[in-house]
Amino acid sequence: MSLPSQRMRTGHAPRFTVSKRNPMKHRRARRRAIGAVLLAMLAFTVWYFWPGGGPRNAQAKTPETALLDQVVNDPAGESQTVEMIAASDTPKVEIMIADEPKALPGVKIAPPPPTLTMGESPDRRDVPTTRADTTPVRTELAPTVDEPTEAQPTASFTADAGDLFRRADLAISQNRPVQARELLNRALHDPSTSASRQAEARRRLTELNELLFFSDKVVPGDDISRVYKVQKGDLLSTIPRKQGLELEYGFLARLNGITDPRKLRLGQQIKVVQGPFHAVVYKSAFRLDLYCSERDAAGNRLYLRSYDVGLGEYGSTPVGLWVVADSKVVDPGWTNPRTYKTYAPSDPENPIGDRWIGLKGADERTKDLPSYGIHGTIEPESIGREASMGCVRMREADVEVVYELLMPGVSEVLITE
Repeated sequence: MSLPSQRMRTGHAPRFTVSKRNPMKHRRARRRAIGAVLLAMLAFTVWYFWPGGGPRNAQAKTPETALLDQVVNDPAGESQTVEMIAASDTPKVEIMIADEPKALPGVKIAPPPPTLTMGESPDRRDVPTTRADTTPVRTELAPTVDEPTEAQPTASFTADAGDLFRRADLAISQNRPVQARELLNRALHDPSTSASRQAEARRRLTELNELLFFSDKVVPGDDISRVYKVQKGDLLSTIPRKQGLELEYGFLARLNGITDPRKLRLGQQIKVVQGPFHAVVYKSAFRLDLYCSERDAAGNRLYLRSYDVGLGEYGSTPVGLWVVADSKVVDPGWTNPRTYKTYAPSDPENPIGDRWIGLKGADERTKDLPSYGIHGTIEPESIGREASMGCVRMREADVEVVYELLMPGVSEVLITE
């Protein structure tokens, strides 16, 4: 049983006793607290105004701004400042020079990525520096390709030329022969295309041109050929001059299967092709390449087809540029300049055959040379050899086509090694 003095009195709050403190000790403790506060304030003031300290510089040393700081860092000690706009604002970084209070006009870069890992850096191509040699070098790695890749091209066949061949294949598969011809022609003339691929391009172009050029078909989009509707008073022999085609009318008869040029029907539709046409003779290959004046997107004349030729003995066919002279002859007579033997027209023993295409020198190498020409031959076995007196020989069927396409004054013939 507790004593009355041990019971809590009803209606009275509990009483607590506090021991009395020593006044001297209290004053000394208060002085120490005040001194600590003053020391802390002094340290904060020194830290805040000390170079490199303070909250502003702490903010500038985030990973993003630290990288930008590195970009504009001037090793010569010139002062520069980088200010970054908040991510919620327009993504822009303005570069300001200390002695130029205004921001450089138009200097903007995209904001850095929000997070960066070791070895990464933001795109810094648009950040100017005060000196060209202070711009950090930015190295980019080629992207990884998961799809199967083709074998690496050789030095003589680059990916660019290969792409032209692949695009030509695609055009052919989509029944677009005009586009395929354009692409193959560019591949043929690409300086990186190997000799074997050039031969492939010529073969495939020849196949395409059997349809596009040498047949009676007119394919939409082909700028070389078109349909002509025969008008009243037209003759096949007058249409080339009337239409400015720059070819012999015999080629129109050949294209359209016309056996009698005098028999045209009013309103008859025939195929016509646009000249002039040109040739390049490659001596080392014993080959004549035929071209039209139309050019591809790279500026090359469009290739039509090739013909085998014979050349002058002992390399005597002169190289250089020639123009077709006004001396084209069907069934020519000829006098041998060495023996002075004369062959009359239609003589079956005439060495130059049934066609003569005279050539006139057109550059410094050829302008003073005597008459040379392209002609047929009664010796087809001489094609692919050096057997003539300097002229270019062709098989009879081939020279007839070339004769119909090369015209005086406008058709060029380049003879090259």
